[in-house]
Amino acid sequence: MSGSAAQGTPRERGNKLFATGDYAGAAAAYSEGLPKNHQDQTSKASRVADVEERATLLCNRAACYLEMRDLAAAEADSRACLQLQPCNIKAHYRLARALPPDHHDASAAVATAVALCDAASRTTAMLQTYADIAAATVEAAKAEAAATTAASADHGAAEPPPPSLRLRLPPDAGRLAAASSWDDVESALRRGASFVVLRPGTYVTGGLAPFAAPGVFAYTLLGVGAVVLAAPRDGGVHAIWLDGDLPMFRPTAPPPTVTLVGVRLVGNGHGAAACVSGDCARLQMIDCRVEEYAGLLVTGQCEARLARCAFRKTASQAVEVRMGGALVADAVTITDCRQGVTAYGGARSVVLRDCVIVGSKRENVLLDGSYENAVTEAPAAAAQRAGGAGGIFSARAVAMAASEWGKRRGIQLHATLLSCTISRAGCLGVSADGGASLVARGCQLEDNDPYSFFVQGGTDAAILACRIIYTGAGSKFDWGLAAAAAGGGLGGKLAGATAAAAPPVRQSGVRVAVNFGGNVVVVGNAFCGPEDLALVEEMKEPIGFKESNMRGRKGTATTPAAAAGAGRGRGRGGGGRAASAAVSDAAVAPPLPSLESLEQRLPAWVTLGGGAPLVPGGAQQRRGPAAAALLQRTSYTLPVHAWSPTAHEFYAIGNTFGYDVTGGGAAAAGGTAADVLIRVLLGACGDIRNLLATAHAVRQRANPADADPAAAAAAAAGRRHRRLEFTLNDGNLAMLARNAVMLYMAAELGAPAGAVLAVWANHGLSPSQEEFLSHSLTALATEPWPAWLAASDWLEDPAPPPAAAAAAAAAEAALRAAFAAWSSCTLRLADLQV
Repeated sequence: MSGSAAQGTPRERGNKLFATGDYAGAAAAYSEGLPKNHQDQTSKASRVADVEERATLLCNRAACYLEMRDLAAAEADSRACLQLQPCNIKAHYRLARALPPDHHDASAAVATAVALCDAASRTTAMLQTYADIAAATVEAAKAEAAATTAASADHGAAEPPPPSLRLRLPPDAGRLAAASSWDDVESALRRGASFVVLRPGTYVTGGLAPFAAPGVFAYTLLGVGAVVLAAPRDGGVHAIWLDGDLPMFRPTAPPPTVTLVGVRLVGNGHGAAACVSGDCARLQMIDCRVEEYAGLLVTGQCEARLARCAFRKTASQAVEVRMGGALVADAVTITDCRQGVTAYGGARSVVLRDCVIVGSKRENVLLDGSYENAVTEAPAAAAQRAGGAGGIFSARAVAMAASEWGKRRGIQLHATLLSCTISRAGCLGVSADGGASLVARGCQLEDNDPYSFFVQGGTDAAILACRIIYTGAGSKFDWGLAAAAAGGGLGGKLAGATAAAAPPVRQSGVRVAVNFGGNVVVVGNAFCGPEDLALVEEMKEPIGFKESNMRGRKGTATTPAAAAGAGRGRGRGGGGRAASAAVSDAAVAPPLPSLESLEQRLPAWVTLGGGAPLVPGGAQQRRGPAAAALLQRTSYTLPVHAWSPTAHEFYAIGNTFGYDVTGGGAAAAGGTAADVLIRVLLGACGDIRNLLATAHAVRQRANPADADPAAAAAAAAGRRHRRLEFTLNDGNLAMLARNAVMLYMAAELGAPAGAVLAVWANHGLSPSQEEFLSHSLTALATEPWPAWLAASDWLEDPAPPPAAAAAAAAAEAALRAAFAAWSSCTLRLADLQV
């Protein structure tokens, strides 16, 4: 180093070396002015007297690293500088250059640099970087959307999940502006800005989201440093409220969209800190924070999109969705709130991906659809009697009005939970009620009181490849008192509003209460806790699991916390070993499988077309009273694991809904073309619900309505077909004759489901239904039977040939006599009407 370069302060020496192109020497010089442990500069910044000098050295050294193509070091120094000087233009610009163009922080960094810089000072290189990042963000969003659509098409999903939320930049950098007050924000938007950067400070808003210039329907407010949006103390409730029903929005297309980035929202204690309402409005929040008071309210035919947001200690729900609202949340953290995510009263959809919801005083996730039957009505009525309606603006009155709104419209709530962590709920980890449709896949649920999953009220639920950790300890929740005091009757629906409801007493895994009309699939999960509490159905005895499914075993004392091992948190790495007493080391349970291994072990029959979960949904939506539709539904409950010896066994008998008795496994990929016979005996069940449900499910899997013929043929060529042979057995000849008539109507005449069901239920028949019945009876009484139908009164296999022939002849003759007797009946429905 020359003597002249060695003179002056570290910054001066670094500047001279940088000018000569000696970037390594310049970086070393700048480092001399920083503490040796400069990577801890945020926590130890107080040791440096001149913060401005320190920020300058970091920013300059970032420039050196950029020239040296050490992008990671450039990024670190740029971020460190911004911790000290949030509005440092050069640091923002250098951070944008150091990051990949499609990185989520690159857009915010370059937009901030351009917005804070005077228009005359914006260099060509800066504007080119802005254009490159804006284009890369658009292309990345398109690629992600295309990949999501393609994956959904491969998996047979009816509707692809929404892509993750990205910060979008206006194509014209002239649309950017900076603000230091709320008046500045409103002024910039009126002048035509669509992206406003907020300097550090507290902004007392006007409540309603500011109106933009004519023709501007979407804008972004990005906070730099510590930015707070506070609700007005007088004349407003929310810190930000986007109302799509306002007159200026009604005729617009596209719908109004407001994006908030990097801000903290503070309400005034009278309502949610943020609210979106009205038709088609969209509120997007990225890297935002909400503490205390209420969180986010989504109400009306609108949508909220969240990414990397944090809600902490809210006095009510962190996020509330109702009356047509929809929510998509990615990597959102909700901690120690009264309630986590609540969707009810006609909410349309909830998608939670990679979210962490921990420590809610009540439900971590509450999903309450609009389907209504006697089971869902009773607790709501009890809650109303106990608490009364309250004032017209009370939480209870608002919740009741929303519930009535949803019921009138028959909206089915669809919820998807993917790779989420849900733990330490004071009253239910995930509660699904009122005909909601839930898919939970790859999630970790731990120490939720009293149940990790609670399903009732005609709800469709699929719980796939999850880790569920519970203790079996007594519930700490005061069911009677707390349910009566709950506002809106939301959490109180579980047990009703009175102490008369029988409280659960032990912390359990999955509990299915009275769920008539709903389908529950529990497949490929790992449970850690008392074996008899892994999955409990109130309408049946508790279901036990095989040792390979559980961390605890019968006769083994386990400590769930120790058994979970590394299972706390996301727990993707497996875990430790279960503690045991009075048993040998060989009896200690194996480690709890990781979420990745659970996903890999899911059986092929869990998915349709390769990946979409085998879950009821689109075609089975309930819209208002739909008794006939419910009767036609294919129902099944599979509370077992793919690797369990009993995974594909099912005892389908009695007064139940129809089940696919193959467990979804009637067609499997690979193997030879030879048929594989599956023989099913429906013993003394008296009807054919299980046969029809199985045939319907097999046909739907083999011939999806929207399948491409060529693709379907290719897929069919690679499958091993399984032939099903059903034996219907009953001591009542009339029951068997009725079953044969219904099968003939469906298979030979193509009768609609309503006609078959009317015969099954002994309903008065319409003229068209009577025609189907009459034709079937005549054919079965006088004509040769189809090849698929035979009769016998001999169940032993194999039967001696003479005995088998005699049994078949006798049974067929008896059935033909019944068909002939019924066909001779001339009484019509019109004859019974007065």
